[in-house]
Order: sequence, then C-alpha cells, then structure tokens
Amino acid sequence: MKWESFRDKLQPGQPEKWKATISGPDAKKAVAEMAAVLYDESLDQFKAHQWQQAFGVFRQDNNRLGQQFVNINKGLAHLQGQWDRRNHKNTSMSYRQFPGEITANLYGYGYYNTRGRANSAFLSAAPEMAGAPQMMRSAKMAEGAAPMALNASAPRVEAMDDASAGADLIATSGGEKLVEQQAGGGQANGSQNGPDLSNVTARKNLNETAFFMPHLVSNEEGEVVMEFSMPEALTKWKFMGFTHDNELRSGVLSGSTVTAKDIMVQPNPPRFLREGDELEFTVKVSNRTEKEQTGKVRLTFAEALTEDNVDELLGNVDLDKTFTVPANQSRSYSWRLSVPDDLGFLTFKAVGGTDKVTDGEQGFLPVLSRRIFVTESLPLPIRGAKTKDFKFDKLVASGKSDTIKHERFTVQMVSNPSWYAVMALPYLMENPHPSTYYYQNF
Repeated sequence: MKWESFRDKLQPGQPEKWKATISGPDAKKAVAEMAAVLYDESLDQFKAHQWQQAFGVFRQDNNRLGQQFVNINKGLAHLQGQWDRRNHKNTSMSYRQFPGEITANLYGYGYYNTRGRANSAFLSAAPEMAGAPQMMRSAKMAEGAAPMALNASAPRVEAMDDASAGADLIATSGGEKLVEQQAGGGQANGSQNGPDLSNVTARKNLNETAFFMPHLVSNEEGEVVMEFSMPEALTKWKFMGFTHDNELRSGVLSGSTVTAKDIMVQPNPPRFLREGDELEFTVKVSNRTEKEQTGKVRLTFAEALTEDNVDELLGNVDLDKTFTVPANQSRSYSWRLSVPDDLGFLTFKAVGGTDKVTDGEQGFLPVLSRRIFVTESLPLPIRGAKTKDFKFDKLVASGKSDTIKHERFTVQMVSNPSWYAVMALPYLMENPHPSTYYYQNF
C-alpha cells in the first residue's frame, strides 16, 4: 500500500480528498477492502491505538528450542552412588578491603568499623556535613542576585515569554490587579485600532475523530479514495488503514497530518466551574509566521440555552487585549473572572487576529452548583377514616437558615406502602446498573 495523494498540512474545516493504491504480488493492481480511521494523535497518550498487521488464521509452529550463552555455575552430575565427602574441606574466597577506620567517613556515609562500633568522628561531624551542601546551594543561588522587595498591595506584573505559558493558570488574591507586560509595549486593555473581532467566525467542530470508514473498496486499478472534512481543532492527526482481500492477503498504511493556521487563538478553559470561583481564564496566541504579528484578542461568555451575554455577571469588563507576538513564538493572555450563583451552563468564545489573519475557538463550560441537594422524607401513617395532625419540625426550623434554598415540597398518598418494598426486590436481585458497590460486594 502506498499514497497517491496525501497532504500533511491542512486547514481546520477544510474539505479533503486522499487516494491510496493497493498492489498485490509482483506489483500488480489488486482489488481489496480497507478500514481507515483518522483521529487526534494526542489520544495515544491515554491509550495507544494499534491495529493488527496481518490475519492470524494461518497455522503457526512454535519452536520451544532456544540458545543461551552465559556464564553460570553447573554442578557435576553422577550416574550411581554419591560423592565421597570424607575429605571435604571448607574454602573461602575474599577480596582485599580497606580497614573500617579508613572507609567509615568515605563520601560522608555512616559506615561502621570492623568492631561494630559507630565511628565517633563521623557522628560528631554529620550535622555539619549534612547542612553544608544546602548552605552552598543557597549561597550559589543568592550570588549575584539583586535584592527583591515584596509588597502585597502592589499590582502584580506577569510576563509570559514562553510558548508553554498558555497552559498555566495565574492565581492572584481578590484585591490584586493583573497587569500584563507584553513584548513591544502593547497595552493590556486593548486599543481601537486593529481587526473587527465581532465578525470573526470561531471554530466549533472540535471532534477528536475526523472519520472512521470501516468498509472502503478499491476500484479495478487498486485505488481507494477517501473524501472527508477536517474538524476545526488545531492539533496533529494520525491515520491508520488496514487492507485485505478474499485471499486473506493484508497490508497496513499509516500517516500523520497537522491542522494549523498562521495565527492561532487557543483558549485554555478548565473542565468545569463552580459557583463562587475566582479564576484567571488564559488564552494562548501563537504566531507561526516568520514576522512579528500585532493584533487583538477577545474573550466573551454567554448562557448556553438563551445565548445571552453574561460578561457583566462574571466581571469580564475588559474584553479586548492587544497582543504582540514575535515570529514562531506564543504569548498567553488572561481575564479575571468571578462566578456568581445560579448561572447555569455557559459557552465561551475566544477570537483574535491581525488585519490579515484571524482565528477563534468556541466551546462549552459547565458551572456546578456549590449547594448540596438534601432530601428529607417524613412518613404520615393513617389507618382508617380519621383525622391526625403531623408537625414538620425540620421544615419549620429550616426557616431560620440564611443559606438554605427550598426546591420542592411533595405529598404522596399510598394505599399500601409495603407493596413498594415487594416491587423493589427484582431490582435488588438483578441490578442493571453496575456500580462500585456492586463490584466490591459481588
């Protein structure tokens, strides 16, 4: 198998067409079936994906014979009787060694001398020797360092010059103000000049699998054609193809491609948010060109159901930030957010670019409640036609709480409550939903 047309650099969302050729014995064109997949190569960090190289339906003989060339001890064997042990003499072999008084303090380790007593000279010097390397390291680190003064009330300045800084979250206290020092003297709050970010289309299709085609059939020329559209994720993709024919002949084809843009805006969202959180939401801007690029980047939030803007509720006031990124480097920018209560599911949108090139990404961000849902049940048994009073003490006492929030109040009438226990027996015997408790006990 070999490629006829294959591109290793693609644009996100680009329609693509690949072609592979299948050859049989003596390089003759063969008609065969093919299974192919293209997925995000970073998934191999969790579980490596490997397809079979050939069919295992043919007979294979396993040879148990093996060769070994080593130096090992072999005892002398006898056919009858036993060895004469009357003239057996014990022999010992030893190597020359230094006296314990010399080796006790060698390299600062606490050896014992030949009489079994610890060396007193080493024990007295051990605390000083243990502390000396640490003092030397501290003196070396402090050598040539300028004095630094820490002021809790001063604004914090963050300078991110490394491309990997986009994966870090900057934690600051509630009263601090974050000021970013950019290369080229760009302002953190953005400027009015630059691209119109309101018209930038963000990437939404971030699927981790581009395609899975389990049944591709080649034509009479042995050509297999694969047509697909690339997802919009900026990453490296891995292709695997397995081909076979009706004679059980097989072949494997692999390859990799990359989806990238000249200016890439890649947000670094957390997996989820919780009500009451305060965080720094970072966005990395990468410049893959050979020139320095200057532009703007914007981060906005909206409610997932209604698509209403919630930047004001999150405290996201300065939406735009000006960036200046050197050639083939990256810079990270952050927005200070404060998550209120009862916000719900959110969507984030990070867009940016220059006057010529733009990019953006959009995704979902769940917000978890910091409240605990507590259900309290109170049975109200009544037999026959009568009037009976019940007092909900816990419900009355809950009115004094400043944090509790009532969700619902349900009254259920059951003529025969014991029948519910009988109906639950099949579920307890045959649990259709495996859980940790199920596997531990059964």
